[in-house]
Amino acid sequence: MKKHYFFISLAVAAMMTACSSDEPVIDEPTAPEEPIETPDIEPDEPEWDVFSFYQWNDTEKAILADFSHFSYDMMVKANEMTESDFCCSPVSASIFLSMLANAADGESRDEIMKALYVDDIEALNALNNRLMNYLSYEGWGTALKISNKFWVSDRYNVTDEFSSVIKNVFKGSVESVDYSNPSTVQSINNWAFESTNGLIPSILPFDWTNYIKTELTAANAVYFKGEWTDPFLPGETCSKIFHGTKGDTYVNMMHQEECLWYSSDEHFKYLQKINQCGSGCHFEFFLPSEDISVSEMVALLTPERRHALENNAIELRVDLSLPAYQSKNAIALGDIINGMGVNLSEVNLSKMGLPTLPVNIHQKTSLKWDERGAEAAVLTDGWATDGGDHPKGYTKIEFNRPFIYIIRYAFTDVILMAGVVSNI
Repeated sequence: MKKHYFFISLAVAAMMTACSSDEPVIDEPTAPEEPIETPDIEPDEPEWDVFSFYQWNDTEKAILADFSHFSYDMMVKANEMTESDFCCSPVSASIFLSMLANAADGESRDEIMKALYVDDIEALNALNNRLMNYLSYEGWGTALKISNKFWVSDRYNVTDEFSSVIKNVFKGSVESVDYSNPSTVQSINNWAFESTNGLIPSILPFDWTNYIKTELTAANAVYFKGEWTDPFLPGETCSKIFHGTKGDTYVNMMHQEECLWYSSDEHFKYLQKINQCGSGCHFEFFLPSEDISVSEMVALLTPERRHALENNAIELRVDLSLPAYQSKNAIALGDIINGMGVNLSEVNLSKMGLPTLPVNIHQKTSLKWDERGAEAAVLTDGWATDGGDHPKGYTKIEFNRPFIYIIRYAFTDVILMAGVVSNI
């Protein structure tokens, strides 16, 4: 059955026990004969629709759906480029590329728009404007912040049209700077530090000697911090084996029994754990069958499969073992974007008043989850140089081998971060 997004987060209740349980375990529960009712919803009330909550129009719904294809394209490309764990932020990349599309013209803009699965720049801007409002959130034990900034060499006059779009659509700013002044680099890096709450301290390397040739630096930063609705008890964390692709290791395995949304198909077990009630931030975990490799795992998790697993989820009492995890990661996002058909070696930036320049794009992520909750930050940067009721059923799931995680903002259905844990 499909879930009622907002009211689910108000209905989930934890049932903590010790690291082991004497209750019978049903490995693959089936959906109950009668639908599970959420106590606060009358039986004849229409199903909760996340799109109606924010009154999306048909064009915005279509673009949001297309963004999911960009998100999964990005995950597949990121996995192809790495041989171990990776973490990426599709929403940060899409916002950055949307800003770049407004700076670009001609074939450069067309290529960016095609990679984003969008063909209307005005519709794209309208959606991003709403996302910038909806993705800024603080309360219920959760903080979510999005920041955007451009630093342009004072050798150029940025067009008023572009500055207006960055200010009014993306809630950011454009600053004219002197790249020959060492304080410029410090100022740019200070912005990164402040925008990510210190998790990602810099954009430009402090020992870089080519500043004077820089024409443009741009960045999108996403910061997230949230407490679990039902925290893990630290006393139940114990050392257990994680079967990684590089061998077995002992990890700090958190444990609890709680009511969660669970489903499965022939390839995955799906579990959703929610940050504080009403925040809309959902952690989704996908545990593949034991015979599936990491590459196969990523390829199999399509947008359609993810939605099917979520929509078919039923509320169960779950005996959950999940490793505490933290990572700092960096990916050459430009290589991924090039692989999607965007020629970043020659980007026509005439819409913002700059010439055609090569644009280098990187993405850095910092992520940690523990017994209390999760904290994460992502920085996508680029620069251009010249040259309720108890559930029915019970199951047990232990994330003791490679798995996928997704942090999704349910009220907009955008993916904040996604990654693979293959070794700890």
